[in-house]
Amino acid sequence: MTRVGKIAACCLLLLLNLSSNQSTSRAQAQSISHHFDPGKTAASPETADRFVIASHTKLHYVDKGSGRPVVMIHGNAGDLHDFEFGALDLLARNYHVIAFDLPGHGLSKMPRHAKGTIQEQSIILHEALTALGIKDPILVGHSWGGAVALAYALLYPQDISALVLLAPAAYSDHRHDAPLGSLLRIPVLSDICITMLKPILARKLLKRSLKEAFSPDPVPADYFKSAAAVWLDRKRLKAFIKEDAMLGSSLEELSPKYRKIQTPVIIVTGDSDLAVSPEQNAFSLHKVIANSELVVIPHAGHQIPETHPEAVLRAVSMAASDAPVPAGGTEK
Repeated sequence: MTRVGKIAACCLLLLLNLSSNQSTSRAQAQSISHHFDPGKTAASPETADRFVIASHTKLHYVDKGSGRPVVMIHGNAGDLHDFEFGALDLLARNYHVIAFDLPGHGLSKMPRHAKGTIQEQSIILHEALTALGIKDPILVGHSWGGAVALAYALLYPQDISALVLLAPAAYSDHRHDAPLGSLLRIPVLSDICITMLKPILARKLLKRSLKEAFSPDPVPADYFKSAAAVWLDRKRLKAFIKEDAMLGSSLEELSPKYRKIQTPVIIVTGDSDLAVSPEQNAFSLHKVIANSELVVIPHAGHQIPETHPEAVLRAVSMAASDAPVPAGGTEK
């Protein structure tokens, strides 16, 4: 195939991938920026911005509160500011909250040779928590971040005390991403595809995804403009594309093992989620994890951390009540 033909094929595959599958909507829906309303979403002065080295890359995180450790994991295309619409501050009143920008998101760098799998993200997160001396945390994962939390529980079952999964993406929708992933691992082709398609498709798809994510609630005023300013950054687009291309195969490998999870699991879903099917994901996950509880929020969509932060606090409190207190006693 000629060089031009490869570029055209890459762009065509990216177009199909972006416009016709569930996981694109759910990943794009994570594009929630703290720039929307600084008065409401920016971290309070007590929140500390810090960095830690893990897997030869630098991860950005914020640290707030004291007590039992709670680690917050955002969705694909998002960053830690997704939790600064109320959830992080609510939790920090009773817990020691650590929220990360995962590799390739926010201020964190993607490792040079990263493949973009869910398992890879969980390994890097574990290295970061080990470096910080965080033991037996409650992991809170939203959407794609829920899959990272599940992988973490399977890889390091002795190193967590509980999981809280918010509208989790837990099962593959059986897309076949191998050709796309192969092409997008060619740096020049990836850059050309992003350059060509971003002005044409990205804003339109993002607007549609945000509408789906917040439904049945309306998208907040001026939200799309500020979300687009952050999500459409080249670095984030490249990370999103790489991770979305690997999502299906990652979940196909993980999902048969979910029944092995023994730690307490609280699964929270909105009954009106249009981005990640509750029946396919949250409900199915609850059936296979014996030590799990399912919380269904009526008239709620996908963006639970932003629209229902009080439900996040309740879920963490439920998990903490069942989870053992770490040795040394860090519970308040």
